[in-house]
Amino acid sequence: MEKVKLYLMDYHKIIDNYELYLNKLTEERKNKALRYVNDSDKYKSILASTMIDKFTLGELKYNEHKKPYKDLKPYFNVSHSKDYVIIGLSSFEIGVDIEYIKEFDQKLLNYTLSDIELSHYKEEKDFYLMWTSKESLVKCKGIGLIKNLKTIQALPLNGKKIDEDTFYSKSFIYDNNAVSVTIKSDSDFDIEFKVLDELSI
Repeated sequence: MEKVKLYLMDYHKIIDNYELYLNKLTEERKNKALRYVNDSDKYKSILASTMIDKFTLGELKYNEHKKPYKDLKPYFNVSHSKDYVIIGLSSFEIGVDIEYIKEFDQKLLNYTLSDIELSHYKEEKDFYLMWTSKESLVKCKGIGLIKNLKTIQALPLNGKKIDEDTFYSKSFIYDNNAVSVTIKSDSDFDIEFKVLDELSI
């Protein structure tokens, strides 16, 4: 069975030494991180780039929808939330999304969820699990979010999704964050999930 590796880290852990991480990046990604006005966004960008360098090989490239990739495997995808940056690694195309669970405008429900998805909604965490499931699917496909979000499949949260291709998704909660992973495969997969306290560079 395919094993998807997920590595998650709190960006606060690099703040004291962020310049060490920053100086290891390419000029392009260094400049991208420094363009952020908000310090937390800057640190998360630095950490995301460092994690990509740590766990993948080859030159970083972007497709026409700005999805990062490398010619050498594994496939990877990165996401960040309030405090965390997460990277997913797989031998299949992969999409990962993480979102902090908080109160939201209930109008979003009718804008983003299909009738079937709405019938599964009971509390805030349900919305975020379905939202991250949708987001991980489009990230796996390498496209941007489309205007009609209802047409992107959230369900099943843990199982096979049939689109023009076949995908398999899993979703879970970690520290009040919804996390979803989707791979381009018709088979189930195991998740190896590690929370990092430090990241050697």
